[in-house]
Amino acid sequence: MAYESDLEKTEQIADEILGTGTSESPPRVQELLNISQSEKPRRRAGVIPLFTISDAKERPEEREHFVRYGVHVCGPGRCDRPGSPPPVLVAARVCVTHGVAPIPVPAKQKGPRIKEWQKLRLTEQQLADSFAPDSNIGILNGEPSGGLVDVDLDAPQARSLADRFLPRTGVEFGRASSRRAHRLYQTKGGFPTTDQFRDTDGTMLVELRSTGSQTIIPPSTHPTGEAITFDATGEPADVDGAELRTATARLAATALLARHWSKKTGSRHNIALAVAGYFVLGGLDEETVTAMIVGAAREAGDEEADARGVDVATTAQKVRNGENVIGGTTLKTLLSDGDKVVAKLGAWLSLRGPAPGGEGGGEDNPPPKPSPVPDVSTLPVAVLPKTLRRFALEAAFAIGCPVDYVLGFMLALAGAAIGTSVVVEIKPGWDEPALLWRVVIGPSGDGKTPALRAVCVPLYDMQETAKFEFDVEWKLYEEARRKAKTPQQREEAEALRPKLVRYFLDDTTVEAVALELRDNPKGIPLVNDELSAWVRGMGRYHQNGGGADRSFWMKSWATHPWSVTRAGRRDEPPLLRAKPFVPVLGGIQPDLLSELADDRGREDGFLARVLPIFPPSLPVPGANDLTVSDDAATAWRRCVERLRGLPVEIKGGKLTPKAIAFTDGGQQEFNAFLDAMAAEVNAPDFPINLRAPWMKLRSYCARLALVIQAMRWACDEADFDAVDEVSVRAAVALVGAFKTHIRRIYRQLPATPDDKRADRVVAWMRSHGGSATVRDLANHCVAGLRGQGATKEAEALLEELRRRGIVERQERPRGDPLYVLSRAQS
Repeated sequence: MAYESDLEKTEQIADEILGTGTSESPPRVQELLNISQSEKPRRRAGVIPLFTISDAKERPEEREHFVRYGVHVCGPGRCDRPGSPPPVLVAARVCVTHGVAPIPVPAKQKGPRIKEWQKLRLTEQQLADSFAPDSNIGILNGEPSGGLVDVDLDAPQARSLADRFLPRTGVEFGRASSRRAHRLYQTKGGFPTTDQFRDTDGTMLVELRSTGSQTIIPPSTHPTGEAITFDATGEPADVDGAELRTATARLAATALLARHWSKKTGSRHNIALAVAGYFVLGGLDEETVTAMIVGAAREAGDEEADARGVDVATTAQKVRNGENVIGGTTLKTLLSDGDKVVAKLGAWLSLRGPAPGGEGGGEDNPPPKPSPVPDVSTLPVAVLPKTLRRFALEAAFAIGCPVDYVLGFMLALAGAAIGTSVVVEIKPGWDEPALLWRVVIGPSGDGKTPALRAVCVPLYDMQETAKFEFDVEWKLYEEARRKAKTPQQREEAEALRPKLVRYFLDDTTVEAVALELRDNPKGIPLVNDELSAWVRGMGRYHQNGGGADRSFWMKSWATHPWSVTRAGRRDEPPLLRAKPFVPVLGGIQPDLLSELADDRGREDGFLARVLPIFPPSLPVPGANDLTVSDDAATAWRRCVERLRGLPVEIKGGKLTPKAIAFTDGGQQEFNAFLDAMAAEVNAPDFPINLRAPWMKLRSYCARLALVIQAMRWACDEADFDAVDEVSVRAAVALVGAFKTHIRRIYRQLPATPDDKRADRVVAWMRSHGGSATVRDLANHCVAGLRGQGATKEAEALLEELRRRGIVERQERPRGDPLYVLSRAQS
């Protein structure tokens, strides 16, 4: 049984004892107090808290019965009843009974005076002569007490962070100025060694006390005069010794970081990136690194602590992709006592070392080389406002689907709720809306549909309410029409004709979308759990359409103006939209991927506009009773409703979205992202077929930053007058993850003959000075160009590369035009 030391439990036990009407020890007393001989081997030290109860009422008869059965309630350090054993002696007896080795310590002292106290093993008969009534009591940790060890949390940062890293245990104690400073564990699988973790100035942060050490326990008195009392009075948790040592080291490392975390806002971001690089390259997993960095930042008072998780996600993704990151070398320059701090972190956490001149961890082993085909990264939930992360995780766990599905749909629906209300202006002439095309790719039964439905519940509820209101108004309208007798009455009745407010579409035809946009200037999302009809419409060129559907959707992605002539009504004016806003949310199966490329086998940029989610499938879940909590569902609903309430501005008959800019910090982060993207695409070995989606990711980064800023505003975590650096970093982290999903898609699409020939042409040009003429390619039979048609084929190839932005054409006074590789390919 668990032990409780509060007054109510004490009185309950006392009443049961007193109610027996006998002076003998009844079996029920033995059960309640858990001190029977049969219980001795079950737990050690678990009973000690009952001997230090200081708040119990002191009725003489109550004390009599409690003392009779070995429980002392007078309070630590005093005893006013003749013949009552001192509390310290009672505690010592219980220790021996439960296999824990007690040792006497002078009053108000922390250490024993006995020589070779580590070898002391007192028997029950020796206790009375060993413990003075006012002495302190210690226990020998580790082997002498059967593997009982103590984690001593000396630094306030360690005590504050302990619950994040240490296993829960039922035995915790401390004093008034440092509550819960000691936590006892019953180790198995080998005892950990005693270890001390100190700051660079020698300040003790955390101690792992095992064999060869001792700990003062209640009822004792600290040298300051404070009583040492219990904070948790259960049983010491069973833990693996090695795992406890790892958890303690991570706690100490986090406390060390918190004590050296910069007070300057600008440098905190760089510290987070450097620590993330150092730890990830050193071999720690992303979840652990996030917990440590966010914990240290919070403890240090960093107002952007939660956003540091995004820094970790960005860094981890770069490492997986084989990109350069900052790490230990840079970290040394950012922290006070940087060299010593980095050395301690590497030693405590057993980090792998860097390659020569690298940025990694310890001293011995280089970081692993990234796989040429990077893994697909999970979208980082840390990008969401704190109040919405719970919804994403609970929904994913309840459904048994990848959290990517839920998170991706949440971002797209939030963007749909924003609609045409707001755009982010990157610079004059370049602004981006909150429009996302979110397509989840996965096999049937993978959880796509349940994830979409869970996220869209607020939207469905809005639609249901609108339909109910419409039905009521329609009945009133019909009643007015029925009663109308004169032309004026019929005109008045017609004025009552209601319009159904549509919150989403599931019809993918161009005409259906155009009609709804006519009545929805804010825009309307296409929501369909199976987007197969939409995808197939994009992939076919009809005789009487010429790819009209595909052209329509490509224009709508950029919110460029378009017009639609309704079928059979060519005598009527076309449907015109200046800023069509149609987000897309839905799923397709992997075998439909090839249909996103047109029938001529040439990728025309449509697939690049899709922001895909294509994670590996999870095992089929078994039965569970997990659901989304009311609090999480309410938080998500409020976010959607508040975003949906953003107004649409129409000035002079023209739809005019509110344009917001980046903050200075946000602009710096976005510019750095653009520079990094340019460097990546400019690399000599960058695949040509990824150029189009990478260019669209520049727009998507701005769009995602706008959506995240709006979500943070809707959750009361930020303003919405500008897009700040926190939102941009979150967007950059998302883009890094989306790159891996895009790569997975393009690996599964068959390479077209044009792509293969283009690769060969570009490779030849790189090896011949970065330029070529049509005649050069034909004469050297590049990419299989032979025969009479070689010159025309070469010109067609170079012009196609120019259309894709891979080469530039330079006219010359004499001779053929020269085609030169663009900066992105040279």
